[in-house]
Amino acid sequence: MSKTSLPAAVLKPGEERRLLRGHLWAYRNEFSELPVLADGDLFDVFSASRRLVSRAFYQAEGGIAGRALAGHQVDIDADFLRKRLEEAMRFRTRLYPGSGVYRWVYGESDGLPGLVIDRYGSVVSVQT
Repeated sequence: MSKTSLPAAVLKPGEERRLLRGHLWAYRNEFSELPVLADGDLFDVFSASRRLVSRAFYQAEGGIAGRALAGHQVDIDADFLRKRLEEAMRFRTRLYPGSGVYRWVYGESDGLPGLVIDRYGSVVSVQT
């Protein structure tokens, strides 16, 4: 558990259902309370009854306000990201043994919403 306190956003009643089923996007119009955040800031998403739904990062533009990274209050830091990247690499290594060319990270599928990483041998291309 993280002791880090983050800004809190509150969803409208019933809007937590998708997130609790594993969907990783929270749309701007689903929130009843959304703190002032900068693009990329981390925040906690709560249901209308104040149950923690996810820890997410803020997206300033467009309909998606938050992209969920975890369903609990865990530190989102270099270790967190390293573990997710390593898990994705292990999976792709099993899928494509001996290959140096593949999509390393498939965003939401690898628990890193909004991130795509392609590997071309010793070169990687990153898109957020």
